[in-house]
Amino acid sequence: MLNKLPPEILQIIFKELIEYGNKTLEIHQYFYHDLYNCLFVDRYMFSNAIIFLWQNTLRKFYKKNFTTSKMLMTTYILSLSKESKEILYENKIINKQQKTTNTLCNYGSLLKNFNLTELYTKLVYWMLIITEEFDIEILENMEPNMIIAYHCNDKISEKNRNLLYKEIFNNFIKNSTNLKYQLKLKSNWENINYSHLENLSPLINMGNLECHTNITDKVYKDLSKIITSVDNMRIKCIHDDESKIEGLINFISGLKKIKIMKVEYYESYNPEIITKSFNITNNYQIIIPSDIFIPLKFSSKELEKIKGLIIIDSGIDSIEIVKSWIR
Repeated sequence: MLNKLPPEILQIIFKELIEYGNKTLEIHQYFYHDLYNCLFVDRYMFSNAIIFLWQNTLRKFYKKNFTTSKMLMTTYILSLSKESKEILYENKIINKQQKTTNTLCNYGSLLKNFNLTELYTKLVYWMLIITEEFDIEILENMEPNMIIAYHCNDKISEKNRNLLYKEIFNNFIKNSTNLKYQLKLKSNWENINYSHLENLSPLINMGNLECHTNITDKVYKDLSKIITSVDNMRIKCIHDDESKIEGLINFISGLKKIKIMKVEYYESYNPEIITKSFNITNNYQIIIPSDIFIPLKFSSKELEKIKGLIIIDSGIDSIEIVKSWIR
């Protein structure tokens, strides 16, 4: 019956089922298992089901899984162009069999939600597995951030991983349409140099971007070369040392537009993060503890841009401190 439906109708059905299936982990697991079975019905069902199964593969897994990461990254590598595989083969990143093996379709062209952080994480896992130097069971029991921090800055693996990241990245942006980009710069990755973000093709617009003030200036300098606007930006202010956040401020002020800018202060208030972006955004969401003083020296026009303000009760004369903001 289903294989007699027009493709646009069948795809609407799959889309509605996916939205329902993503509501809970239990439903999600059973639903995707059933949807995968559609791949084996016939060519028609395969061509329509695969569109949805591969549109969000770089989402964060509900639990760390090295085997799943290996299978996913291997599939994307085998889907690369002949030229990309040749580059990887010459650098001894893939073997001859991987170089000559082709997939049924270019799975990278089906991606719709491109999470740059998850691509990096899964490539770290993939390279740990192929080296065959580590016990996977031990790795499975380690914290993901600990694994990343321990293995990311090894010079040899970093070089190979960055090259592989670039080839897969280029495959996505060249072959997939209407990509939505997400990038999260994690605060506990402050010792990671994010070298995989260097020399990438321009993204133009970033859908969701999370920044931290403890990330080095070089990272923001690299980002300024590939991002010109952001739909939703979230900034977590760990400290306000101007010498340490200059790169972040320069990056923000160099953007053409930020649709929604959410700023979370934790230790002290730095006005530059907001004042340097007044001309490129009309929607601020600010979160700040009540024991941090904010001098409200904004014009009425600037205050209109603050669409949301959450004051966290610090328990230390909170009301009096908040009142002092307007003095």
